[in-house]
Formats: sequence, C-alpha cells, structure tokens
Amino acid sequence: MTITTAEAVADFIGVGDDATKLAVVAALYPWVERLVNRAVGWDLEQATHTEYYPKTERGGEYDAFTQMEGGRSDVLAVLHKWVRPSGLVVCEQVGAYAGQVAGAFGSDTVLTLGSDYILELDTDNVCKSGHVRRLGRRWPKQIGSVKVTYTAGFTAAEFAGTASTGIDASDLVYGVNLSCLKAYVQIMAQQPGANGGASGVVVEERVGEYMHKFDSFTQGQLVGMKFTVPVEAAEIFFRYKSYSIAV
Repeated sequence: MTITTAEAVADFIGVGDDATKLAVVAALYPWVERLVNRAVGWDLEQATHTEYYPKTERGGEYDAFTQMEGGRSDVLAVLHKWVRPSGLVVCEQVGAYAGQVAGAFGSDTVLTLGSDYILELDTDNVCKSGHVRRLGRRWPKQIGSVKVTYTAGFTAAEFAGTASTGIDASDLVYGVNLSCLKAYVQIMAQQPGANGGASGVVVEERVGEYMHKFDSFTQGQLVGMKFTVPVEAAEIFFRYKSYSIAV
C-alpha cells in the first residue's frame, strides 16, 4: 500500500496523456513518498511491526529505558505512530536479548492490557504518540527485554477520508500531491529539449496498469536534486511528526 498513487498524482498535476510527463511522475512519486516518511520519522502506511526494547542500556536505576519521554522509564514509545489497540501484544522477559535466547518470549511472558500496561489512547480509539505505559512498575533496562508487536499507520480508506474508523488522513495525500507538484515543476524546468523531452538511456517502469519509460536525465535529477517540500505541505507533515527519543 502507498499513501496515494502515481496515477492520482498525475491527475492532480494535470499532465494528461503525455507519456513523457507521466513517466516523470511515475519516477518521482516513490521518491517523494520516501522523503515524506523520513520527514515525519515513521512509516505512514499501515503495517504490523515487531520491535524489541530497550535498544541500549542506560546508566542509573531510573534512567534505564530507551525511547523515554520526559525521563519517565514507565513509558515506552514505539517507532511508528497512530497505533491501533487491535493486535497489540507486549511481552516482557529480562535476559531475552531480543529473542536470541532459546525459548524467549513464551506465552507466560505476555503482559495483560489494562492491568500490566495501557496504550495511551487519543480520540478515535488510536494512540497517536505510540506510548505504551507500564502500570505499577518501570520497564526493565536490560537490552531486548520487551517485545512489542503492533499495527500502526493509516489505511487506504483513511488516506481517502472515507474510513469507518472516523480517521481522516486525506490532508497527508494533499501534502504529498503538493510535494510531487513542486518536484515535477523543478524537474521539468531543467529538462533539455522541447516539451520536457530528453535523450538518454530509456528505462521501463510499470505503475499500476501503465508501462512508462523515463530517461537517464530524469533519474539523475532525482538522485542529485536539492529539494524541500512546500511550506503548506510541511505544515501538514509537522502535525504527524514523531519526536520520540532513540538512544
């Protein structure tokens, strides 16, 4: 799954049926999407993740847990955000070393939601921060003592603003479209030849039902291009940015 599609971006930009221009959009869209995910600090497309914490041991009895927020070692902040309660599994076993020990994280290590830990939920039954809070104690400080399996990010329907969950992430699609438009204009302004045409090595790329070809000049522009997202798009992405501390 992706945030949107190259075809939808091409429609937003208004390139029509021009094969060369469609090829440029097909080449730049995945590049822009990766840029956006890096900008917010997590993968926006919904997926299931398994992670082990802490990543490193920290000194001090109460300064032990990685991904701490405000110095609180009872709060674990997973990497990806907008976490869903469904499918969340948290295991704790000191000395498991991220599952490298035989028999690690068996059924007897599974913690109980509501009594051992809670997910810090926001509205719409989702945890935007990715915070998992331990109840009655702190998380252990030994590396790889906690295993978290969880689902985070947005579905295709949520990106479209039509989800039954009530979550509307269509502003992210708009931000991606704006970013693609800026990248497209920047590339086409530098293309040699009439109508953005360029000579060079032809490369095939399939996007959905369409087969496009784009030249080596476009590829080179993407590799070396200095690019920042438009201000309006940056303001959108800022609302989803992760500030979790990784140590």
